[in-house]
Amino acid sequence: MKKQLLDHIRRMERELAAIESSPCENRRPGHLRALLAYHLAQTQAFQHERLIHLLVTLFFAMFLLAAAIGAIFLPTWQMLAVTIILTLTEICYLRHYYVLENNTQKLYPLTQRLHALQSGKR
Repeated sequence: MKKQLLDHIRRMERELAAIESSPCENRRPGHLRALLAYHLAQTQAFQHERLIHLLVTLFFAMFLLAAAIGAIFLPTWQMLAVTIILTLTEICYLRHYYVLENNTQKLYPLTQRLHALQSGKR
């Protein structure tokens, strides 16, 4: 997902740079509309992915909390193993969610640039 998101950002940056460097009279409104529609669809897909990963991260955090409490009251090697596995899994989910969240935030300025180009302010 990180690669797809970064590829999309790079593609949009290239497209926007090409459009912004061209004279206003050479810009095709149909191309801008299609590019904006594509970008908004991709942004929506990445936001959906981000929401799903947030929910999964929260559920794993609850499972981790339950396992940690269980390990305190029932200190066996099995409970400790479950707690360690859930801790490692939660760390991976947090890292992945962090990457999704920060890179999704980079999409919003691109959307603003596209809207500005479409309205003729650039």
